[in-house]
Amino acid sequence: MNVSRARMKSTVCLLCLLVASLLTWHVPICPTAHAEDNTKIVNVSIIIADLVDGEVNRSITFLQQSGYHKWNIILMSGIVNDGYLNNATFVNTLKQYGELVPGYWDVQSLTQEQHLSMANNTIQTWTSKVGYKPTGFFMFQPDTYLANWLYSQGVLYVQGYCLDQYALDYMTMRGGWQMPYYASNTHILVPKLAGQGIIVFPHVTWDLIDSFIFDHRYDSNEVDAYTMFGNYTAEKTYVQQLMASMFASSTPFSYFATENEVYGWGHQYDGDKPINHTDFYRSLINEAQNLGAQLETYNETAHWFRTTFPSNPTYDVHFVSPNSDKKAEWYWCSGFRVTRYGDSEVVGYVNHTKQDNDPYLTAVAPPLTGSTTDPANCVDYSLNFTVDDFGHGELRAPPQNNSINYTGPLQYFPLYYNAPSVPENISIPYYVAFLMLGIVCTYVSRKLRSKGYNLI
Repeated sequence: MNVSRARMKSTVCLLCLLVASLLTWHVPICPTAHAEDNTKIVNVSIIIADLVDGEVNRSITFLQQSGYHKWNIILMSGIVNDGYLNNATFVNTLKQYGELVPGYWDVQSLTQEQHLSMANNTIQTWTSKVGYKPTGFFMFQPDTYLANWLYSQGVLYVQGYCLDQYALDYMTMRGGWQMPYYASNTHILVPKLAGQGIIVFPHVTWDLIDSFIFDHRYDSNEVDAYTMFGNYTAEKTYVQQLMASMFASSTPFSYFATENEVYGWGHQYDGDKPINHTDFYRSLINEAQNLGAQLETYNETAHWFRTTFPSNPTYDVHFVSPNSDKKAEWYWCSGFRVTRYGDSEVVGYVNHTKQDNDPYLTAVAPPLTGSTTDPANCVDYSLNFTVDDFGHGELRAPPQNNSINYTGPLQYFPLYYNAPSVPENISIPYYVAFLMLGIVCTYVSRKLRSKGYNLI
């Protein structure tokens, strides 16, 4: 082999290595974004837990006064254990107002055998006492092991996830998402890379910037919102505007969830004072209808989602907080999640392809006592963050001061992060194309030289 041909071959090999390294950075790839549509979906639920005297009767009165018949009615395990489902009048009364859904707390504290026994008994009880097999389960701390088993039994969804919850209610689960998604078999907060799986729905909808930089309780729960504003009219207006902001900001469809936690009223929020719970939900439901939303049970939304999306959609959300007018952009797909504040500050990056398995697939959580907001005293199955600098909000994780200035399209952020020498204003696909073009040119040059052409 002569020197010129050796050099030419080396050049080709070098360019091939460059392209190979570019394509094997372990950078997550998103599927093609689904076409935008105008679908707006609202889920409204209520938890009945029998934790305070008179809660069950107050819940029934509330449902009757609401005039709404698509409630997701979450009956916690205490209700079942106390024998309420043996009362046909109780069951039939609730069924007039929506779908009855079984609910659990602290599933991670159970062994796998206890998981399955509890869930199997619940399915049998629901089938015989309620009259239908549950299509979904509420789990305030969604559990991967139990979710996998439920899906194998034909259950379509779990509901109850809190967006980026940190050291609250003995629980930390950061890195998930607050719009419907198919979950991975190895971690409930990780989206399934391809195909369908059990669907995860949120507890409520959070303000996508103010809940991080100010307070976790900027969300769609009426008690949380009242805590932030201290005024019923102001908190009702905020939640309605939060719903409208979500409708205006997200593709490929819009989604909003809210949940009435009757057990949280205690005596402080009883009797529609200072919060008028009946008016709050009537007004929110009316506003959702005015905005053209579909009011659905989780069962209905789960069936729509499965029919519409053969795999996880790519969500692109350009959110403006109705409280502060601050902007946040969230890009979520099977490969990764990126969050940007304003126009240039990327404050969150989660690579879904580099996550550990849920530790509670095999471990059992120890009994937790003491402070519910102590980071060392909680079940933690959060995802691993690459960039984690969300802000100093109350009841939020402390920032790591590692935000990155980036103004390009968020779908290319993983490539930019892994190749910081590439100028952010250069479109990555074109960058790849130029390298490929170089390989082609080198290959053509080699062929011409082999035929005797003297190229300079």
